Amino acid sequence: MLGGITIFIIGISQKTYRLERLKSSFYNIYLLLPKSIQNMFDIQISSIDISYQIRQSINAIHNGGLKGVGIGNGELKMGFLSDVHTDFVLSGIAEEIGFLGVLAIMILLSVLIWRILKIANRIDIKTHNDYVFKLFTVGVAILIGLETILNIMGIIGLFPLKGLPIPFVSYGGSSIIAFSIAIGMVLMISKKAKL
Repeated sequence: MLGGITIFIIGISQKTYRLERLKSSFYNIYLLLPKSIQNMFDIQISSIDISYQIRQSINAIHNGGLKGVGIGNGELKMGFLSDVHTDFVLSGIAEEIGFLGVLAIMILLSVLIWRILKIANRIDIKTHNDYVFKLFTVGVAILIGLETILNIMGIIGLFPLKGLPIPFVSYGGSSIIAFSIAIGMVLMISKKAKL
């Protein structure tokens, strides 16, 4: 771990734009801290363009409000917010159908994760394969949940953007194929579980 941290620090310190990008990623967290802690660090963002996408993403979420501006009526997807169909799909959804629409999507993903974990809980471990099946289903649930949380935290500026899609929502050929295969395997495993 120390070696990885050292390589990370060396990699960031080699180029100034990398340090600026890291600062801009954590700038929103910095703004939430009390003034006494802010004065200890005194982070200044020198380049406004680095956090352009995050600012536009937050503007889209704010513009949507509770109910949104209507499907197809979002303005920030028309050139201000890039890659609305991939990394920032939730920002586009939040602008068009609002917080209630995003909440509905989060509930659907939560039900999917809960159902996968229920399948994993009902597997009786009798052989080595049953143990592998249980670990696989838990891994799929964690992967779906973790990618969703990291994407949400990225679009609101609480975490650096990683380019992780929201499963079954974001556009992406390899992502949708991988998650479809994973869900198909979970469904195959569910035949062994006592549901």
